[in-house]
Amino acid sequence: MKRIVEIINDEIQASKTLDEILFNSRSKHRDKFTCLHRPLKLYEE
Repeated sequence: MKRIVEIINDEIQASKTLDEILFNSRSKHRDKFTCLHRPLKLYEE
C-alpha cells in the first residue's frame, strides 16, 4: 500500500510540472525546463 501512495504522489508531482510547462510557457517569469525524466521503477514482489 505504501508503494502505491508513493507512485500516486510521484504522478501528481509530474502532472503539476507538466501543467506548469504547458500553461506558463509564455510568462517572462516562468521556470525553465531542459529535461523531463520519469524513472522506470521495477520491483519484484
